Amino acid sequence: MTGAASVGTPEVRKNEETNEATYIYSGLNKGSYRWAVTCDDGENDYLKQEGSFTIATSDVTHAVTLAAKTYDVNFIVDPVGADFTLTQGEGEDAKTVAPKTAKDKDGKIVYALTKGVYHYAASCFGYADASGDVTVAKSTGLADTTVELTAKTGSKLTFTNIPADAAVTVTHAAGGEQTGAREGETYTFTLVPETYSYRIQRKGYKSIRGTVTMDGTEKIIAAEWTALTAWDGSVAESFSGSGTETDPYLIESGAELAYLSKFLRRGRKYQRPLL
Repeated sequence: MTGAASVGTPEVRKNEETNEATYIYSGLNKGSYRWAVTCDDGENDYLKQEGSFTIATSDVTHAVTLAAKTYDVNFIVDPVGADFTLTQGEGEDAKTVAPKTAKDKDGKIVYALTKGVYHYAASCFGYADASGDVTVAKSTGLADTTVELTAKTGSKLTFTNIPADAAVTVTHAAGGEQTGAREGETYTFTLVPETYSYRIQRKGYKSIRGTVTMDGTEKIIAAEWTALTAWDGSVAESFSGSGTETDPYLIESGAELAYLSKFLRRGRKYQRPLL
């Protein structure tokens, strides 16, 4: 750190433990003065601070804390829809860094960073995660960092025994509803390795539900239909479905409707969707 003034040489007292220094100018006359503090030692680059003060009848003390310079660092994320985070520090001490500007239509995110090492991570449904480190300093330059995720290879999930009046829905917690193709009485989806929920519906039949974990190999699920019958006065023990956003409760029979009525009479409330 250096102190600059046009009035003599200061006494300098340095504290290496706190990385602080005190500059004492003695014998100044009454009047107005300007001061400036800079630090530009190698990679230790800080913003210059300056100001003024007036000496009248007493000593004057100024505490100056220099702010580290920041550099605009650009990250280009591909695909654009990927989630991107930047952190500094390790383990429990790691802190997420907020961007200077949000990601634009081309996947560009701008961060204003001080010198140091940062860790980035990117994830997107259907792609392998990407991560890495970037070092920011005066000597590293300000080149863009491109973070490109690699698409995963999908495999086929085929549903058989699907009549024309039946519908198949496959969903993923992050990827949402998936697109499939019908051919005759089969319905085929090409899915990357993840776990999915599926629902097969047909009027007059009990819905078929389940989960399937794709592992890169082809899988076949044959629908086994159970016809709904007239209500016999019995009360079901649960609803169809699990009550989640992707697998909501369904009332498919008189017994399940009676189950709902039973709970409502008891004053029970449902926080999850009922369809």
